[in-house]
Amino acid sequence: MVTVVEGKNMPTMDWIGSSDVYVQTKIASTKVKTKVIKRCLQPIWNEKFLIGYQNSSDEIEFSVYGLKKKKLSNFLICFLKIGIV
Repeated sequence: MVTVVEGKNMPTMDWIGSSDVYVQTKIASTKVKTKVIKRCLQPIWNEKFLIGYQNSSDEIEFSVYGLKKKKLSNFLICFLKIGIV
């Protein structure tokens, strides 16, 4: 079980000083994504995901993205990779 709790001090991504952010979590080939929190610099998700892993050498990755309104790709705000023990 993986719980994505909250983000702190997200960078502003628009002219009104806010961000639309979400977290993508990946273990091996399995990816899950939180809902998008709109117009927020201190998002709270509190979302739980049940993600299985194959072996103890797998790693879990967390990527925090900000939505870009007029671009095809989103902006990577933060990336974290940790080992599963």
